[in-house]
Amino acid sequence: MKSDVRDAFHSASSGFAEVVSRIPPEAWARPALGVWDVRSLVGHAGRALSTIETYLEETSAGPEVGGPVDYYLRALRGDADPESRAAIG
Repeated sequence: MKSDVRDAFHSASSGFAEVVSRIPPEAWARPALGVWDVRSLVGHAGRALSTIETYLEETSAGPEVGGPVDYYLRALRGDADPESRAAIG
């Protein structure tokens, strides 16, 4: 499973880098999404990719989250708050 996730991440990040490499110099300041220009959007996406890489390298001592629905329900309960987690554990 981890290998599949890593392969998918590698494929997605490689695709992103390929698209970014095609941005012409005069396009970086153009509007992109909401208040972001192309440069800001690419920077934001790049930062997200580096954050994911960091998370993939770490192991968690916290509770296992079963998927997106479980994550969302835990966030609604306040499990994302360190004090709440300490009270649960």
